[in-house]
Amino acid sequence: MSKLYYDATCPVCQTFINLIKQKVTSTSLEIVPLTDPNAKDFKYSDSTGKITTGDQAIDAFTEEYPEVLSYFWMLPQRYQKTAVKVAKKIGSVVRSMVKNDCGCKK
Repeated sequence: MSKLYYDATCPVCQTFINLIKQKVTSTSLEIVPLTDPNAKDFKYSDSTGKITTGDQAIDAFTEEYPEVLSYFWMLPQRYQKTAVKVAKKIGSVVRSMVKNDCGCKK
């Protein structure tokens, strides 16, 4: 079973997870809330158990669950994965800007 880990204390991360849940209806994905103050990046464990973080995690996640790419339907297909990576980076910037206000662990 694949696992997607996220900072359960962060509203930016929670919003991201809610978006994922709208697209991924598979029971083969476990969404794992973390409260680890050292968690700093997107973390994903694929169906083989291989754990990746950051852009490599997005590559693995979107390969296994390509339906999330449809959030960027207006882009040519070859740019959709890049758009997910850019969205993650923007989310990280916003998260770091609001970390004192939202209680994020980051």
